[in-house]
Amino acid sequence: MMAGRSFDHMLGYLYADTGNVSPSGQPFDGLTGSETNLDSNGQPVTVFRIEPATPGAYFMPGVAPGEGYQATNSQLYGNGRGPASAGEPAACQGFVANYADILSRRSGDKSTGSPVAPGAAEGDVMGCFTPEALPVLSALARGYAVCDQWFASAPTETVPNRAFACGLSSAEGSGRFPDFLAQAAEGALPPYTFLEPSWGSLGNNQRPGLDVALGEQLINDVYQALRLVSPLIAPGTVYRAPAVGTPLDHTSILKTVEQRWNLRPLTARDAAAPGFGDVLTLATPRTDDVLSGVTVPVSPDLSAASTAVPVSTAVPVSTAVPGLRSRLDPAYASDTVSRTELVEGEADPLRIRPDVDVLAAVIASARIRPPMSIGLFGDWGAGKSLAGKASASLPARWARSRA
Repeated sequence: MMAGRSFDHMLGYLYADTGNVSPSGQPFDGLTGSETNLDSNGQPVTVFRIEPATPGAYFMPGVAPGEGYQATNSQLYGNGRGPASAGEPAACQGFVANYADILSRRSGDKSTGSPVAPGAAEGDVMGCFTPEALPVLSALARGYAVCDQWFASAPTETVPNRAFACGLSSAEGSGRFPDFLAQAAEGALPPYTFLEPSWGSLGNNQRPGLDVALGEQLINDVYQALRLVSPLIAPGTVYRAPAVGTPLDHTSILKTVEQRWNLRPLTARDAAAPGFGDVLTLATPRTDDVLSGVTVPVSPDLSAASTAVPVSTAVPVSTAVPGLRSRLDPAYASDTVSRTELVEGEADPLRIRPDVDVLAAVIASARIRPPMSIGLFGDWGAGKSLAGKASASLPARWARSRA
């Protein structure tokens, strides 16, 4: 589950070249190119296409738009209070004006962890990606199914909506991305698997302001590990809930799981939600590869950068930027090594094992009296996180071997 971006922003132009009708003849609620929103001066700003060659394309719109209830109310109703009465339709004319407010408050403020891209303007929030700019996501949407009327469970930011998808649980993790790849290759994945992208300022979660191309790489890697989204979905499907009834939202994921395994609902919310299991309409499984011939995009801003590619400090290199560093640094061997392999000396793709040994020896030395403070310094992508984790586990391993 990726971070929050709007449907129009990511897939609004999916079927624009065919008049917003899918190859199967189903209508698609996409963009026509004439949609507008009022700016901070009350002037209309027209939606525009983000192409691969658009400057800063994969970092558009330049910083994350407003989140939370107040910002969402401003975007939908033009004020932070929300509708004056229940059932009031949203005019949806506050997106540009709210983004202008965000730009004015965050420009020059580096304390938010989400700096504003140079040259960002309020009208940038009306940019929407073309299928050519997001070839992986678009090929999957065309090759399988896309839901053009899927809604957020709550009019607010990422974390509360993710909670609805997970049943308001604590969301405990059981492994990392390399574990998922290994289990997928072995056919040993559990019946239900929920993948989290990498977070932080350099993550691949596609949060606005971050590099969307890294998310394309992650989506591609997940698809290649599984090879099929579902062999029982007809290509070109546009899926919606019935016109009369409860709309699809994140709680529909829970409902589909409950229907699949005959489980009781957790709350009244998922009990009332519609599932989407009926998107599986084929009797004979498909064997085609919808990403055959598709090239994963690489942000020009990143491909021109240093070969020491920044990665998230919270996860291994392979989790944060799968396969990317090897494309930018020919001398780099592999970024799929696990922490255990490094500790056991089976591989050292970042060539940091000597430093790890020295650091671990210092930690384990009986001549060193606590308290002590250790700092790891190096450029982005040098392996500080991996070195720290490996160094922390080596002293315990030595202690066990001497026992």
